[in-house]
Amino acid sequence: QVMMGDVPVSIVIEAPRKRGGKAFEAMESAFREARDLESRVSEWSTKSGTSLLNQMAGLSPVKVGPDLFKMLKTALSTSEETDGAFDITFSSTNRTASWRDLMIDDRRRTAFLNLPGMSIGVSGIAKGYIIDRMRDVLKKSGFRNFIINAGGDIITSGLNGEKPWSVGIRSPDKNGKTICEIF
Repeated sequence: QVMMGDVPVSIVIEAPRKRGGKAFEAMESAFREARDLESRVSEWSTKSGTSLLNQMAGLSPVKVGPDLFKMLKTALSTSEETDGAFDITFSSTNRTASWRDLMIDDRRRTAFLNLPGMSIGVSGIAKGYIIDRMRDVLKKSGFRNFIINAGGDIITSGLNGEKPWSVGIRSPDKNGKTICEIF
């Protein structure tokens, strides 16, 4: 399915044929979870917590949902670890804004964009978070052997038949030959 803007997302479950119906149901549940999360956190969804936070920039803190709150905390931690190389405020019209101007209140579970014209975009962190949640849905449904590919963000679990999943990168200019492969 195409999700998160224009990202092709695929799931492959390795399971006995007799569990095919259950595998399909689990995949549909995982895709539903992903669509639901996307609608709650995407800056492109006008009713998301991210959009509300962007609208309230410089005005007031916003109570955000638990998923967005986790993403914001992870984004701040990553920004700090990378000394700002990762910065979810990249889309701000206020060019003085940075990740340091995103205020988080753990007790109230609120976030505040400290400056007018400041905005955040969570796409750099949301895709990984969403496929982690898709993995959780598949495991909760009883499946252990699967691969999820969301436009190159890949999670594998268990085995592909009797061997580990194999993930590779094809060269765009070498007749599609694999140039890097990980098992």
